[in-house]
Amino acid sequence: LNSAPQGWSLAAKALGNRGAARTMLGKHDDALNDCDAAVELEPGLAKVHNRSARLRLALGRSDEARRSFERARNASTQAVETARSAMKPPPKDALAALATADAGLVDVHRYE
Repeated sequence: LNSAPQGWSLAAKALGNRGAARTMLGKHDDALNDCDAAVELEPGLAKVHNRSARLRLALGRSDEARRSFERARNASTQAVETARSAMKPPPKDALAALATADAGLVDVHRYE
């Protein structure tokens, strides 16, 4: 999975899902590595940026968490704007990721 060509969405989603599973197993460092690899392949995966931000926050890395939440916010905003410019409703997952990123940024400020 780690050797997939850039932009290979299926591999990125698989890595993001494995990161979620490893998070549930308490393997936070491994989960973070999977999330980082996923967004390297597919930078628009806001949900995975949010997951990596939460992991960074749990590991006490609030500056990195803030940057990850900001990347999630940017990716979500881009997806919403793309849909609106095409006169389509914004994707629900992008709106949810945007709300999660905003809430995460509030949490980061609590830890700083």
